[in-house]
Amino acid sequence: MCIRDRCWDSPQIQYNGTIVTDADGTRHVGQPITMEVSPAPYGGPPKRVGPRPLDGVRVVDFGAFVAGPFASLVMADLGAEVIKVETPAGDPNRSIFRSWSPVSRGKRAISVDLKHPEGLALAKKICMKSDIITSNFRTGVSARLGIDPASLHAAKPELIVLESPAYGSSGPLAERAGFDLVMQALCGHEYRAGGKGNEPLWNRTSMVDYGGGLLGAIGALAALYHRARTGEGMTLYLSLIHIFGDMINGINEILAFFAVSILIATCALYWYTRCVRSTLLVVTASLVAVTWQMGLLPLLGFDLNPYSVLVPFLVFAIGMSHGAQKMNGVMQDIGRGTHPLIAARYTFRRLFLAGFAALTCDAASFAVLMTIKIEAIRELALIASLGVGILIFTNLIMLPMLLSYTGVSRKAAVRSLSLIHISIGSRVN
Repeated sequence: MCIRDRCWDSPQIQYNGTIVTDADGTRHVGQPITMEVSPAPYGGPPKRVGPRPLDGVRVVDFGAFVAGPFASLVMADLGAEVIKVETPAGDPNRSIFRSWSPVSRGKRAISVDLKHPEGLALAKKICMKSDIITSNFRTGVSARLGIDPASLHAAKPELIVLESPAYGSSGPLAERAGFDLVMQALCGHEYRAGGKGNEPLWNRTSMVDYGGGLLGAIGALAALYHRARTGEGMTLYLSLIHIFGDMINGINEILAFFAVSILIATCALYWYTRCVRSTLLVVTASLVAVTWQMGLLPLLGFDLNPYSVLVPFLVFAIGMSHGAQKMNGVMQDIGRGTHPLIAARYTFRRLFLAGFAALTCDAASFAVLMTIKIEAIRELALIASLGVGILIFTNLIMLPMLLSYTGVSRKAAVRSLSLIHISIGSRVN
C-alpha cells in the first residue's frame, strides 16, 4: 500500500470525511470547508466606509503560531481591523521570529487571560463589536473557554466564526495538537521529499499552515459576502489535515500533467524528425536538466515548495527548443553524408555561441525579476535562472556529444535535408 493510501485510509481521515468516494468508486479529496449557517435578521447591505474592500470590518484573532494568524493577516491586508488576542504569556510563536513576524504585522494586540471570568467577559465584549472571529485551537478548547461558535452566535447571530483545528472537529485524533511538519509527515510528503531509503525531509516553508490560513481567509470572505446578501452569520470549520490532502492531490495532478506534457512534446518532436533515438536523446537531456535543477535546490538551501514545482515545466520547454535545434543541425549534416562525430562537431561550432547567448539572455531576464521585493518571486527567478544555466551543459554540450555516438537514422536525415530543399524551393517560386 502506498503512502497516500495509508493516509487516506486512516481512521481520522475517514471519520472527518476528508476523502469522499463517488458512485463509480473514484476517491478524491472532498470539500475542505464545512459551513453552518447562523440565522439572523437582515438589515440591508453594509455601507461603504473606506477605499479598501474590508474597511470597517473588525476581526478578532484568537489564533497562535501560523495557520490561524495568517488567515486574519490576509484580511488585514484587505483593510480589516484585526485585534489579536493572546494569553498573558503571549503567542508561543513569538520566540520564532522567522514565522511570527510575517503573520503578525498590521494587527493590534491585547493580552487576555480567557480562563479568568473578567478576561473572558472582556474578550466576549470585543467579539460582540466585531464581524469575524478566528481561532485554531484544538477541538473542544474554544467550548471550554466559552468562545465557541454556539456561545458567540447565541449573543450575536450574525457573527462569522472560523475554527481551524489541526485534525478536524471529530474523530479519534480530533483533540490532538498538530503542526505543519506533523501534517506533512502524516500525509506522506516528508517520505516523498526525502526519497525511498532516505531520511524524511520536512519542507520548512510551512506550506500547510499558509495554505490553511489562505483557504480560511477565503472562506471567511465568502461568508462575509453571504452575510451582506442575507444577514446570516456562519460557522466555518477547516482542518490542516484536509489542506494537505488537497496539496497531495494537487501534486499528483501536477505530476500527471508534467507526464502528459512530456508525452506531447515527444510526439511532436518525433512527428517532425521521424527518428526515435534522436527524439529520445533530446527529451532525456531536457529531463536531466530538470532533475539536476530539483536536486540542486536542497543543496543550495532552497525548499521544494508549491511554487518551485512549476519551474521545471519552463526549463523542460526551453530545453526541448534548444535540443531540437542541435538535433536538427546534426541530422542535416548526416543527411549530406557527414560522419556523426564530424556532424556533431560542426553543429556544436555553429550553434554553441548562439545558443549560449540565448540561454544567457533567458537567465538574465529571470534574474531581473529578483529586483522585485517579493520573496516568492525572487526565489522563482533564482530557481529558473539555475535551471537555464544547467541547460547550457545538458543541451548545448552533452546532447551533441551523445548524438556523435548514436547518430540518427539515415532515412530521417535524408528527410530532414529534403525538407530544407522544399522550403527553399517554395520561397524561390
